Amino acid sequence: MAAALPRLLTVGLGRPFGAALAAMPMGLDPIGVIVPTDHPLADQDEVPLTALADHPLPIHSADESAEWHDWVEQAVAAFGLKVATRIRGHGRTSALDAVQALRHPAFGLTSAHLPDGLTARPLTDPVPLHPWHAVWNTTSGTRSMTARIRASHE
Repeated sequence: MAAALPRLLTVGLGRPFGAALAAMPMGLDPIGVIVPTDHPLADQDEVPLTALADHPLPIHSADESAEWHDWVEQAVAAFGLKVATRIRGHGRTSALDAVQALRHPAFGLTSAHLPDGLTARPLTDPVPLHPWHAVWNTTSGTRSMTARIRASHE
C-alpha cells in the first residue's frame, strides 16, 4: 500500500490555471532589464523602456512560466519591441544563460541575485510592473485561507 503524500504546499505564487484554484493579488514588482556588464545599456543608471526597441530580447516562453511569458508578450507588443529568440528552458537560469550567451538584454527583477558578468538596470518611462498572486486549491485546505492571506498582506 502506497503511503499518502504529505501536503507540502498550501499556498503558492503565480496565477490560477483551473477551476479549483483561487488567487488573490499580492503585489506589483518593478521590472528592469538584465544585461551583460559590457553591454551599452549597462552604462546607464536607468534605461527608458523605449530604448529596448533597439535591442532584440530573448523571451522566456516555457509552459512552466506562462504568467511571465504572457506579461512579456504584452510588453513586446505594447512598446514595439523585437524578439531575438524564444527560450524554452525552465526557470530564471535559462533566461540568464541566454543573456550571457546571446549578449541581448532581457526583462527581469532588478533585486534578484545575478551571476558574474550580468547586471540589472531599472526601466523607466514607464516603469513596467509585474503582478504576483497567492494561489491556493479551493477543494483542499481550509475555508479561512482567503482571510489568512488578506490578514498577512495588510
